[in-house]
Amino acid sequence: MSLSYDETIARLREALPSRARAATKWEGRPAAVAALLVDRAGDAYVPLIVRGSDAPAHPGQIALPGGRVEPYDRDVADAARREAMEQLGVPPDRVEVLGVLDEVPTPADSRSVA
Repeated sequence: MSLSYDETIARLREALPSRARAATKWEGRPAAVAALLVDRAGDAYVPLIVRGSDAPAHPGQIALPGGRVEPYDRDVADAARREAMEQLGVPPDRVEVLGVLDEVPTPADSRSVA
């Protein structure tokens, strides 16, 4: 069964706020990614980036927009919105945060959160 963009957003709005978020206990560099959903003719699409071959981290990889959490970011959602702006040009005020997913350690020794 395929859900429309509106149905997908409605289900996420219902499920994410009440979901218990799992955290990991490890020392690593915190990072955040944005799992954006874009409405294209009623269907939901997730935009990805291709990191440049000269990128300081993860060169050449296909990824969600994201990066390290900076000291001036209020939280991981703020960092994810900032990275979406830097990497895709999405203004932070156009991003509705539906929820924050679990902390996940990555091979790059960073914390990825959406």
